[in-house]
Amino acid sequence: MRITIVDNTLNSNEQIADTLRSEHQVMLVETGKECLRQLVNFSPDILLVNDVLPDMSVEEFCREIKDSPLGDFTLIMVLCSDAKVETRLHYYDCGADDYILKPIHLGELQEKLRAMTRSRQQLEKLWLAHFYTNQQHDRMKDLIREKSEEIESTRNMTVFVIAKLAESRVPGMGQHLERIRDYSHVLAEELYRQGTFPEIDRKFIDDIYNASPLHDIGKIAISDHILGKPGKLTREEFEIMKQHSEIGAQTLQSAMLHAGYSSFLAMSVDIARHHHERFDGAGYPDGLSGFDIPLSAQIVSVVDVFDALTSHRVYKKAIPPDVVKLMIEQHVGHRFNPAIVHAFSCHFDDFMDIFFANRDVPAEPENPTETHLEWW
Repeated sequence: MRITIVDNTLNSNEQIADTLRSEHQVMLVETGKECLRQLVNFSPDILLVNDVLPDMSVEEFCREIKDSPLGDFTLIMVLCSDAKVETRLHYYDCGADDYILKPIHLGELQEKLRAMTRSRQQLEKLWLAHFYTNQQHDRMKDLIREKSEEIESTRNMTVFVIAKLAESRVPGMGQHLERIRDYSHVLAEELYRQGTFPEIDRKFIDDIYNASPLHDIGKIAISDHILGKPGKLTREEFEIMKQHSEIGAQTLQSAMLHAGYSSFLAMSVDIARHHHERFDGAGYPDGLSGFDIPLSAQIVSVVDVFDALTSHRVYKKAIPPDVVKLMIEQHVGHRFNPAIVHAFSCHFDDFMDIFFANRDVPAEPENPTETHLEWW
């Protein structure tokens, strides 16, 4: 053990030091401040401190030691000239761990130091056990985080693949889902930055990025005749087409019942069912209006309309993005939430970056109708 003797009566301390050097490393210092300066360099395990120091009180010295970075691992024994119980209790209260009365009996001092050494060793063992436990805990947290990220990544990839497979039944969709996902993320980030909607947090942003591609998953149950029809749908066909919102929501709701609740699946249900609702209540399937429409569905409604109108389909030609921007802005308060349209207008340049980065090779429609979309 490393022992520092703090005392300016060096004659008596030399004898103590010589006795202790057979079992310990010993340093002699004359003042409390010198001991504090040497504390980090020598890192003593035990301090033997005289109860009278030339530069500070022993109470101040004990508090300084215990408040230092090494305080929890440095034991203090006061060389005490006052035999009163009150004095010794006062030293304990200031941070001392033990005391020995003067004149010093070297045999008693050695036994006390051996007892303190055992306590110090037990403290080290407890500290090491705590350290290794924390290390193991951190490793387990990292492992759980890595596995959770791996599972989430696999889930998101699987969901996106399923959405792409469902979309593949609709001719000419190209990179529609990739754009929908990125457009939704841009709007959610801007609304989060503005603080417009308290429910938008980082989890909401992640969820809408991954859930938005499932908005039309219900179209997997719509017949190829309707999905691929090159011309305008009849009233009856359009009524059938509209069923995809309910079918998609019911399918995802069933998945959530079997897999357990998750914010991602709950948002997917909301988006699939309500992304054709209108802010003025004239949409479908439930005729919701205003803030009764789930916010995620309101966001996807804007980006879905923008992407549909700016893309070629078997029944229509693409409309220039700047024209579509004006069309969307003209429908503020009717089809769309004003705050979401404002965010869209503010980030139109970002939309254009996504549009050009994921642009489809257009296929000419057989019977083009320049601006017609049944749900518009």
